Amino acid sequence: MDEFLSPSARRAVRAAHAWAARLAAREVEPAHLLLAIVDEAKSRGATILAMHGVTRESAPKQLGFHADTVTLNAGAADARVLLSSASLRRILINASARSRERGPDSPAGTDTLLLELLATSPNLCTQLNSALIDVDVVRRDLERETAVACEPLTPEFGRLELLDASDTVNVYRILDAAANRAREGLRVLEDFTRFAGDDPLLTAELKSVRHDLKAALDRLPRHELLASRDTVHDVGTQLSTPAEFSRTSVRDVLAANFKRAQEALRTLEEFGKLECRAMAEAIEAARYRLYTLERAALIGAESRERLDGVVLYVLVSSELCRGGLEWTVRESLAGGAQMIQLREKKMPDRELAELARRVRRWTRDAGALFVMNDRPDIARLADADGVHVGQDELSVQDARRIVGSRSLIGVSTHSIEQARAAVLDGANYIGVGPTFPSQTKSFDSFPGLELLRQVHAEIRLPTFAIGGITPDRLDAVLATGARRVAVSAAVCSCDDPRAAAGKIRLQMPS
Repeated sequence: MDEFLSPSARRAVRAAHAWAARLAAREVEPAHLLLAIVDEAKSRGATILAMHGVTRESAPKQLGFHADTVTLNAGAADARVLLSSASLRRILINASARSRERGPDSPAGTDTLLLELLATSPNLCTQLNSALIDVDVVRRDLERETAVACEPLTPEFGRLELLDASDTVNVYRILDAAANRAREGLRVLEDFTRFAGDDPLLTAELKSVRHDLKAALDRLPRHELLASRDTVHDVGTQLSTPAEFSRTSVRDVLAANFKRAQEALRTLEEFGKLECRAMAEAIEAARYRLYTLERAALIGAESRERLDGVVLYVLVSSELCRGGLEWTVRESLAGGAQMIQLREKKMPDRELAELARRVRRWTRDAGALFVMNDRPDIARLADADGVHVGQDELSVQDARRIVGSRSLIGVSTHSIEQARAAVLDGANYIGVGPTFPSQTKSFDSFPGLELLRQVHAEIRLPTFAIGGITPDRLDAVLATGARRVAVSAAVCSCDDPRAAAGKIRLQMPS
């Protein structure tokens, strides 16, 4: 329901959260509100407290807080956003109701807050009495003050939404249901990437999101969530649609549970703003991470299907092809190459576009894939199956804008960090290397076989080992777990590209 607080009361409520943080408390309690009211030195509540000996200097000690504790945690005032305790929420609700009895234009001031605080906080009253503060006299003075007048509500502060008991239960019921849906959806996704996908990277990423969710939800009072749960009378348990029980593929399961988890996180974020800003912000961050992981998981699943069985990728250029580019491409395909990349760094664009169209025809005739190197514009013009980019070329996102959602995008990676980034960026496959010194490119360093081992242990996106790979080095490459290779000179610089491609294909695992 809509209620009002005066400017000083509103500041006091905010300051109570800062006091709780300074005192390393788990929740914002009535004692923290009392300290905050005292800090509002010119407010009526602070004035009355000062008349009875409760001041900024004396209040912490009178409430049992040692000066050393306050000083030690002074820097934490803005470090955490905490939940209000149930008793503090009741104080705010009662103060609002009391002010409403006086009329719609009578805001609850610090005196009203203080009166409700003393009326509903027996432990705090006991502490004040022990400090020789006569709480009954303070209460009588407050009752006289609140009966006389109220502090004006200035337009700059506006309205504050306070929840009554029924609203509070409803909010916690929504949060509890959304939390359960989010956890369930994340667990389904994690189980797939772990047990069916055998994907260490995505499993670790999803597990991290699930743990972040738990940390965010730990900010909410568990007893409130459980008390609000009412599965028996939940009208939604009797509602369903045929689509809920229809899954035609594993990708359907993945897509449905990504959406389930994302929608639940959005609900947690929106209703969580009523309880804890820090929790809502953490949920928002988790939701955005899940969008990225959804893209990586679904593109990865699609890429594995499209590249299933593709193990020999040949990179060609006019300069390297000893017998001419067309003859080399056709012979390589006849020998077992399943994917051709056209790499021409110096050719004029018009000539390159025409050549790319011809390579497209040759690969299509052989039922093979065709990828352009570095040039998404030429790839699109030639109707290529995709484009391959390096670390210094266009990003996956920018290349995707040009070639479209159905095109393959490959990325050259030279470290495990770059390989991880390519997966999360939405690449369809990665080239990993250079494994050995190459005739076609020069490098300052060679990550070698060890990088292939790292990638094989962690990443399930289609991966091509590249860089100086020849038939006599292939056994060492395959020993790392690699099952796809990309070669250039080993095939297209040979007198017999068909035989060279065939020899490599025979060595590759079936």
